[in-house]
Amino acid sequence: MQARALASFLLARIRQDRNEHRYQTLLQQENQDLLNLLHVGFWTLTVPKNGGHQEMVLDPAMVQLLAFPEEAPATECFEVWRQRISPESVGMVRQAFADMSRTDQAVRVVFPWRHPEKGMIMLRLSGILVEETASEIRYKGYCREISQTSLSGADRVE
Repeated sequence: MQARALASFLLARIRQDRNEHRYQTLLQQENQDLLNLLHVGFWTLTVPKNGGHQEMVLDPAMVQLLAFPEEAPATECFEVWRQRISPESVGMVRQAFADMSRTDQAVRVVFPWRHPEKGMIMLRLSGILVEETASEIRYKGYCREISQTSLSGADRVE
Protein backbone atom coordinates (compact mmCIF):
# COMPACT_ATOMS: atom_id res chain seq x y z
CA MET A 1 0.00 0.00 0.00
CA GLN A 2 2.79 2.42 0.91
CA ALA A 3 4.68 1.55 -2.27
CA ARG A 4 1.61 2.39 -4.36
CA ALA A 5 1.14 5.74 -2.54
CA LEU A 6 4.83 6.58 -2.97
CA ALA A 7 4.72 5.65 -6.67
CA SER A 8 1.62 7.81 -7.13
CA PHE A 9 3.30 10.72 -5.34
CA LEU A 10 6.48 10.42 -7.43
CA LEU A 11 4.50 10.20 -10.67
CA ALA A 12 2.54 13.32 -9.74
CA ARG A 13 5.78 15.15 -8.89
CA ILE A 14 7.38 14.15 -12.21
CA ARG A 15 4.34 15.47 -14.09
CA GLN A 16 4.43 18.70 -12.09
CA ASP A 17 8.14 19.22 -12.85
CA ARG A 18 7.56 18.54 -16.54
CA ASN A 19 4.65 21.00 -16.67
CA GLU A 20 6.63 23.68 -14.82
CA HIS A 21 9.48 23.27 -17.31
CA ARG A 22 7.05 23.60 -20.24
CA TYR A 23 5.47 26.72 -18.75
CA GLN A 24 8.86 28.32 -18.14
CA THR A 25 9.95 27.55 -21.71
CA LEU A 26 6.67 28.90 -23.10
CA LEU A 27 6.90 32.03 -20.98
CA GLN A 28 10.49 32.67 -22.10
CA GLN A 29 9.58 32.18 -25.78
CA GLU A 30 6.60 34.51 -25.53
CA ASN A 31 8.69 37.19 -23.80
CA GLN A 32 11.50 36.88 -26.35
CA ASP A 33 9.00 37.10 -29.22
CA LEU A 34 7.45 40.20 -27.68
CA LEU A 35 10.84 41.82 -27.14
CA ASN A 36 11.82 41.06 -30.74
CA LEU A 37 8.58 42.61 -32.00
CA LEU A 38 9.28 45.71 -29.90
CA HIS A 39 12.90 45.77 -31.16
CA VAL A 40 14.28 45.70 -27.62
CA GLY A 41 17.77 44.34 -27.11
CA PHE A 42 19.59 43.53 -23.88
CA TRP A 43 23.23 44.26 -23.12
CA THR A 44 25.81 43.88 -20.37
CA LEU A 45 28.83 46.18 -20.13
CA THR A 46 31.90 45.26 -18.08
CA VAL A 47 34.34 48.09 -17.32
CA PRO A 48 37.68 47.03 -15.82
CA LYS A 49 39.02 49.50 -13.26
CA ASN A 50 42.62 48.92 -14.34
CA GLY A 51 42.03 50.53 -17.74
CA GLY A 52 41.67 47.26 -19.67
CA HIS A 53 39.30 46.68 -22.55
CA GLN A 54 35.61 47.22 -21.91
CA GLU A 55 33.31 44.38 -22.97
CA MET A 56 29.74 44.65 -24.18
CA VAL A 57 27.79 41.40 -24.45
CA LEU A 58 24.69 41.63 -26.64
CA ASP A 59 21.66 39.37 -26.87
CA PRO A 60 20.47 38.33 -30.36
CA ALA A 61 17.86 41.11 -30.49
CA MET A 62 20.52 43.73 -29.71
CA VAL A 63 22.86 42.25 -32.35
CA GLN A 64 20.05 42.57 -34.88
CA LEU A 65 19.08 46.07 -33.73
CA LEU A 66 22.63 47.35 -34.15
CA ALA A 67 23.36 45.23 -37.26
CA PHE A 68 26.46 43.71 -35.67
CA PRO A 69 27.95 40.39 -36.76
CA GLU A 70 26.72 37.64 -34.40
CA GLU A 71 30.24 36.36 -33.82
CA ALA A 72 31.73 39.76 -32.94
CA PRO A 73 33.80 39.64 -29.73
CA ALA A 74 32.53 41.59 -26.72
CA THR A 75 35.45 44.05 -26.82
CA GLU A 76 34.76 44.81 -30.47
CA CYS A 77 31.03 45.25 -29.80
CA PHE A 78 31.77 47.91 -27.21
CA GLU A 79 34.27 49.76 -29.40
CA VAL A 80 31.97 49.82 -32.44
CA TRP A 81 28.97 50.85 -30.33
CA ARG A 82 30.97 53.65 -28.66
CA GLN A 83 32.49 54.93 -31.92
CA ARG A 84 29.06 55.25 -33.52
CA ILE A 85 27.64 57.49 -30.80
CA SER A 86 27.18 60.97 -32.18
CA PRO A 87 30.26 63.00 -31.05
CA GLU A 88 28.12 65.70 -29.44
CA SER A 89 26.33 63.01 -27.37
CA VAL A 90 29.35 61.11 -25.99
CA GLY A 91 29.44 63.24 -22.83
CA MET A 92 25.72 62.69 -22.23
CA VAL A 93 26.12 58.89 -22.54
CA ARG A 94 29.15 58.92 -20.22
CA GLN A 95 27.13 60.96 -17.73
CA ALA A 96 24.32 58.38 -17.88
CA PHE A 97 26.75 55.62 -16.87
CA ALA A 98 28.20 57.84 -14.13
CA ASP A 99 24.64 58.41 -12.88
CA MET A 100 24.02 54.64 -12.86
CA SER A 101 27.08 54.22 -10.63
CA ARG A 102 26.39 57.22 -8.41
CA THR A 103 22.66 56.73 -7.83
CA ASP A 104 22.44 52.94 -7.98
CA GLN A 105 19.18 53.46 -9.92
CA ALA A 106 18.01 52.83 -13.47
CA VAL A 107 19.02 55.62 -15.84
CA ARG A 108 17.73 56.32 -19.34
CA VAL A 109 19.43 58.29 -22.10
CA VAL A 110 18.34 59.00 -25.68
CA PHE A 111 21.04 59.84 -28.21
CA PRO A 112 21.85 59.79 -31.94
CA TRP A 113 23.77 56.74 -33.13
CA ARG A 114 25.19 56.00 -36.60
CA HIS A 115 23.62 52.73 -37.76
CA PRO A 116 25.67 50.89 -40.41
CA GLU A 117 22.65 50.45 -42.72
CA LYS A 118 20.12 53.15 -41.72
CA GLY A 119 22.42 56.10 -41.07
CA MET A 120 21.69 58.26 -38.01
CA ILE A 121 19.02 56.83 -35.72
CA MET A 122 17.95 57.62 -32.17
CA LEU A 123 18.66 55.01 -29.50
CA ARG A 124 17.14 54.87 -26.05
CA LEU A 125 19.45 53.09 -23.64
CA SER A 126 18.32 52.22 -20.13
CA GLY A 127 20.59 50.57 -17.60
CA ILE A 128 21.57 49.95 -14.02
CA LEU A 129 24.71 49.20 -12.08
CA VAL A 130 24.65 45.45 -11.43
CA GLU A 131 27.90 44.90 -9.58
CA GLU A 132 31.01 46.77 -8.55
CA THR A 133 34.07 44.90 -7.34
CA ALA A 134 37.65 45.97 -6.68
CA SER A 135 38.54 45.10 -10.28
CA GLU A 136 35.48 45.94 -12.41
CA ILE A 137 32.07 47.55 -12.76
CA ARG A 138 29.19 45.77 -14.51
CA TYR A 139 26.14 47.43 -15.97
CA LYS A 140 23.10 45.78 -17.49
CA GLY A 141 20.20 47.17 -19.46
CA TYR A 142 18.22 47.35 -22.62
CA CYS A 143 18.26 49.41 -25.76
CA ARG A 144 15.81 50.17 -28.52
CA GLU A 145 15.59 52.33 -31.56
CA ILE A 146 13.26 55.28 -31.20
CA SER A 147 11.39 55.86 -34.44
CA GLN A 148 8.78 58.47 -35.22
CA THR A 149 6.50 56.04 -36.99
CA SER A 150 6.37 53.11 -34.60
CA LEU A 151 6.10 54.58 -31.11
CA SER A 152 3.65 56.44 -28.99
CA GLY A 153 3.99 60.19 -28.44
CA ALA A 154 5.92 59.66 -25.20
CA ASP A 155 8.84 58.12 -27.07
CA ARG A 156 8.65 60.08 -30.31
CA VAL A 157 11.67 62.02 -31.45
CA GLU A 158 10.64 65.56 -32.30
